[in-house]
Amino acid sequence: ALPVIMSSIEKLGIVSVLAQNLQRAWVYYVPFVFLQDGDAYSSMLNPALWLLGEKTANSSQHLEVLKPLMQHAHAAHYADIATIEFARSSIMAMLATRVSFMNEMSRLADSQQVDIKQVSRIMGLDERVGSSYLQAGWGFGGNILPTELAKLQQSSMSHSLDMPLLQSVMHINEDQKELIFRKFWQYFDGFIDNKTVMVWGGSYKSGSGRTAGSAIHPLLALLWSYNIRTLVYSDKAQDELAALYQQQPLLQLINTPYQQLNAAQAVFIVSWSPQDQLDIAKLNQQAMPVFDAQNVMTRSQIDSLAGDYLGIGRSK
Repeated sequence: ALPVIMSSIEKLGIVSVLAQNLQRAWVYYVPFVFLQDGDAYSSMLNPALWLLGEKTANSSQHLEVLKPLMQHAHAAHYADIATIEFARSSIMAMLATRVSFMNEMSRLADSQQVDIKQVSRIMGLDERVGSSYLQAGWGFGGNILPTELAKLQQSSMSHSLDMPLLQSVMHINEDQKELIFRKFWQYFDGFIDNKTVMVWGGSYKSGSGRTAGSAIHPLLALLWSYNIRTLVYSDKAQDELAALYQQQPLLQLINTPYQQLNAAQAVFIVSWSPQDQLDIAKLNQQAMPVFDAQNVMTRSQIDSLAGDYLGIGRSK
């Protein structure tokens, strides 16, 4: 009989129960925890971590179709499906926790005039901590992490268990998406009505065309509530933004980041592709404040700015 391979994000135990109900022995669960943001293809061919849930113990020899992937994995672990489900959820929740922890620390860094980006690099030097998911910014979006946390919360609620740390991770992440707007409001002492601003990036991560869970949505809603005209450059997410906000008169999608820069009183950076070079000279022609929600700019770029800079846990 052909093996059945499952891979999805569900409440804990759902996949395990489904596997038990199937009248087959060779049922497997493969959570793609090894996929790297922005590098899915190469991480699929050379996975960092391979997890395999088996309905029947020690039966992976029946999974010929996935053997090339399994053999190239840097690390692998096989267990029963319920355990692998739990491990998958725990891994993703830990990554989300690291992001929210750094975002919480970024607020304290602001009060101490410390650059959280430098602190992240120092923390990454400690092998016990590691360097992944330590970047402060507007938080995490997309579908995988938010879905994972929501399913984990459903699992805890169905067993009447409180998970205050998980709830805090989710709360910090949602609140963080509005932080850059609050910095903007404070910078102008609340006198922000009827301004025009430039927004660079709209996707939930650089290089993506999807805006699910992106900070662009709460940011635009807050700006529009003050009748602020928004000039948005988001190369890959233009179509999605156009479809979502086609009736919004305060939104203008532009084709280049510096188009109509002279009409704006501030620049917001939500996501920025590493392949695109920031043109500091063009920014300096206007000398307007830059609100960097993703901490894209390097320290040397910040120091070269004629205008003010406000990032997440770092400033000029």
